[in-house]
Amino acid sequence: MGRNEEIQKLRDEIKQHLETINSLNGKIKELEGLLEDAKSTGAEGEQKLRDEIRKLLAQIEEQKVKFSKDFKDLEERKNNQRDKELNQQKDKYEKMIEELKKKFKNDQEFMEKDYKKRIEELEADLKMARKGFEAERDALEKKRTDM
Repeated sequence: MGRNEEIQKLRDEIKQHLETINSLNGKIKELEGLLEDAKSTGAEGEQKLRDEIRKLLAQIEEQKVKFSKDFKDLEERKNNQRDKELNQQKDKYEKMIEELKKKFKNDQEFMEKDYKKRIEELEADLKMARKGFEAERDALEKKRTDM
């Protein structure tokens, strides 16, 4: 059951509780009317109605407590679900960051090896060029001394 469905279910339950409370309040008013009628019929009927009113008031209080508890449960479940989703996202992004760091390190190592290889090639080319330059200089020097 998804979080929204769960929230809707709890809202429906809360609505039912409110309807029950309203219904009980209606019964109390009805009984109060009957109480007024009973006053004319005697103390025994009045006492029965007072007892019934007390019972209904107790039921209303029970419904209020249940309503409050249901609301707190809803809030707690919603907060737990939110925390769970945030932790999942956090884990996902941390994993992505680690993968990016690893990829960057691998790319960096690859580029470093590639540059080292290119530097070695250039140094070898430079060495060969120096040898050629030195040989040419020696040849020119020899020609100059021969002249």
